[in-house]
Amino acid sequence: MTRADMRILVTGAAGFVGSHVLRRLLANDRFKVAALLRPTSNTQRIDDLLGRVRRIDGDLRHVDAAEPAIAAFAPDTVLHLAWAGVTNAFRNDPEQIDNVEATVNLLRLSQRIGVRHWIGLGSQAEYGPHEGPLREDAPNCPTTLYGVTKLCACMLAQHLCVTAGIRFAWLRLFSAYGPTDD
Repeated sequence: MTRADMRILVTGAAGFVGSHVLRRLLANDRFKVAALLRPTSNTQRIDDLLGRVRRIDGDLRHVDAAEPAIAAFAPDTVLHLAWAGVTNAFRNDPEQIDNVEATVNLLRLSQRIGVRHWIGLGSQAEYGPHEGPLREDAPNCPTTLYGVTKLCACMLAQHLCVTAGIRFAWLRLFSAYGPTDD
């Protein structure tokens, strides 16, 4: 496959990180990009990009309803950036568990439609507190439900990808900030 052939489905494209990733993807005309967006999403960060993206209306809590539209787009890559409850106020909210189920459901849908590459966005919260520099091979010891569910989503997604023959990557983001940040 050449990069010219890449078809990428992005979840969380209207969020802070997702909007910047979407801009970078669209800066390269070798990618065809679709964004799974809730009908109620605030698209202010990406309004100027929506004419260049295939918008797929759907909600990760019920992603199967969007399967026909996602399958018609035929992504070979899923870039899963969506996560509900990322601010400090929701770090121990029991609804964090819903994010794990949504991730697994998205991955199962990805398997059904033949996705070949799956990239998820994790968090430094998966490691928990650490003294000194933090290396990727540091032990995971999350202290919030947010960190625990991010780690669970990573482990489940990795297992499901390996068993399905899908290339897997999980990126752990540390302290994102910048333009359009809340």
